[in-house]
Amino acid sequence: MAKINARTKKNIIFITALVLAAAVFITSAVMLVLRLLPDTYDYDRFKTVTTDKVIQVGEKGENPIDFEKLQNHNSDVCAWIMVDGTEIDYPVLRPGSDADNEFYLNHNLDKEKQIAGSIYMEKGNSADFSDPNTVIYGHNMLNGSMFAALKKFRNADFFKENKYIYIFVPGHVYKYHIISAFVYDDRHILNSFNCYIAAGMEAYVEACINPASLVKNVRQLTVNTDDKLITLSTCTSKKKERYLVVAKLIEDIETK
Repeated sequence: MAKINARTKKNIIFITALVLAAAVFITSAVMLVLRLLPDTYDYDRFKTVTTDKVIQVGEKGENPIDFEKLQNHNSDVCAWIMVDGTEIDYPVLRPGSDADNEFYLNHNLDKEKQIAGSIYMEKGNSADFSDPNTVIYGHNMLNGSMFAALKKFRNADFFKENKYIYIFVPGHVYKYHIISAFVYDDRHILNSFNCYIAAGMEAYVEACINPASLVKNVRQLTVNTDDKLITLSTCTSKKKERYLVVAKLIEDIETK
């Protein structure tokens, strides 16, 4: 058998490295293109009226979401979210018992694999938003979809002008007042703060109203340990960093 000389070995290693580098580049390019593509999913087909016509406080109006149609399509849907001043207007999913916690990180409403994933919560939270702190996740997509628009709250003027998050569920609209928006680390919030006990809730509230980050906007609102919070979480350009928008429940509006 002929021996492979040192020069041939170097050429083989070089070519192999070149092929691998090309493969990584092509994969990265494809993923980038996919993240830049506009979101063309037709979410409006699950609405009876547009969600910008939000039900006013004290009125028992029509719920804008057709939850019967939506949950027949995918029973994992537990809510719909809309955020003031942004394009965030999506169903919220919670994985079923046969799926892992991060199933909707890369699956869409049709349970098909998709890089944009869905807006979702983990099984550690109740689907009815009864927990002290409900954490909702979404990708920071380059095309502006999912939770990319949360970064608008970095701007102090935008934060000042846009105050509310609406969660639609069957029979109710929950209105939340945004208390803070800030850069945080990548810790798992539900595992790091036991908000079911006063000390855990106090620690989380303190982290939200007095963020250690230099990138922060905070609204001067009273937040008590018996308030119900939602935390919207998305990634940033840094691996071990997250951007959070935190709000407290101020109204429970009944709907037809």
